[in-house]
Amino acid sequence: MEELREMMRSLLQLQAAGEQQFAREEERRLRRQDGRLARGSTGTNSAAEASKILPENRILMREQKEEMRLVEEARLIRLEEEKKLAEEKIRQERERQLLEELERRKRKEEKEWQREELLKILEGNNRKLKRELERAAAKKLETVNSSPQRHLQRRTEEKEERERELISMTQQMATLMLLQRSRADPAQRERPQSWLFEKSVGIQNLRMNYMKRLRKHRAEWRHMEGDKMAKTVKTLCFLGILAKL
Repeated sequence: MEELREMMRSLLQLQAAGEQQFAREEERRLRRQDGRLARGSTGTNSAAEASKILPENRILMREQKEEMRLVEEARLIRLEEEKKLAEEKIRQERERQLLEELERRKRKEEKEWQREELLKILEGNNRKLKRELERAAAKKLETVNSSPQRHLQRRTEEKEERERELISMTQQMATLMLLQRSRADPAQRERPQSWLFEKSVGIQNLRMNYMKRLRKHRAEWRHMEGDKMAKTVKTLCFLGILAKL
């Protein structure tokens, strides 16, 4: 808009300059005409002098008209050139605005594309993290469920081992009792009786230790059952939260 104002101002200045030139030419013509009239008034008013003045005036009029025509043509040419320049500037301004609009749309589309790509990456990472958390929770739940089973299996094996030891000790006691009832001399009887006493004490100690371990294992089993239930509830709650995501 500022450039258009400058162009209109220059056009007005050119028009004013043309009008001033025309005024100066008109003033010069009037002065020449007044000089000729003054010279004619000093002489005779004969028809011969009048016939000389009239052609000169016609020539002057033609010259003035030609000058005015040339000035007007020059003014019109300048106006046309200024108009073309103004139109060219307007066209360039529109092209610049169009390019800026296209560039702005392109930047907007690029930002939208980058935002979509970022969202895709974030969604993929979230899905991957969710799968990893679900896998870890399932593994933890499996570990929690399998640990008591392994503990119970180990305790069962220990119980069977102790039962086998008791059976072995019982068999040894039966053998000793048979030996005691046999017909042997007193020196031979003393040895089995002392050995039988030692084995009896060992069996009693083994039974006492077995009962202590059994009570201890039962207490541990109840504690592990409580921990198992708590861990199971916690894991199920965690899986429920993941499912909501």
